[in-house]
Amino acid sequence: MDSATRTRGGRWSRDTPEHGHVRIVQRAMRQPVYWLLVASFVSFALFYTALLFNLVPMLREAGFTTAQAVAVYACIGPSQVAGRIVLLTMERWLTATIAGIAGTTLPVAALLIFGTATPGSLSVYAFAIAFGAGMGIKTIVQATAAPEFLGREGYGALQGSIVTPIYAAQAVSPFAAAMIWQAGGGYHLLERVLLSLAFISAVAFASAAVFALKSRPAHSPSCTRQPILIHDVKSRAVLPRMHERHIAIDSAVATGVTQAVPGKRRPM
Repeated sequence: MDSATRTRGGRWSRDTPEHGHVRIVQRAMRQPVYWLLVASFVSFALFYTALLFNLVPMLREAGFTTAQAVAVYACIGPSQVAGRIVLLTMERWLTATIAGIAGTTLPVAALLIFGTATPGSLSVYAFAIAFGAGMGIKTIVQATAAPEFLGREGYGALQGSIVTPIYAAQAVSPFAAAMIWQAGGGYHLLERVLLSLAFISAVAFASAAVFALKSRPAHSPSCTRQPILIHDVKSRAVLPRMHERHIAIDSAVATGVTQAVPGKRRPM
């Protein structure tokens, strides 16, 4: 540790980068936009993680065969990729606000479709497409909304403070979903909880966008339309890692689904 970065009492000096990052996060936490973004992203993480881990048994309980359930599940991954491709293709004409609203409202529509889908109907595939596309779009928005709404200064520290509760929510979500399933004696209660979480995520993000727009001075450069991707080294380095992480999660879940199909065993 460089002794020049500490005072004689052993505390951090106020002119160190570490202290500057702390001040940036503290300043952001005093704004409603920050907490609305955290609420939106955490709610999204809770519902989509629980849904991914429980989708096949939910479909089986609704009367779908295992083959149909796996086919529906298999549509989610390509839909994620399609959503990201569309978003990146239209980057010049869309902002993180528009993309975030689309990414959080599509899953709400998907869950409404899911609640009315019956075995043999094609609407269940519309659910998978809308849900997957929303997940793909939201993955990118999660990395770019904070810089647009709260400023680009201290991007790493600010983004780290936001994603920490998101990772915690992803870890807790499968256990919480199992407890809700057990308490409800089936998946009907869990479906309503997931729809409520998706709705909260959409409303919180839209509210964050409104607060961010109102808090910007009329002469501020950030009032001009910014592209979805922030064209700097930091965000360009973050986005590939986020894509890799979500691909790893999807692969792990898909492996569990494959092992649940009768006749397929885990290799020893």
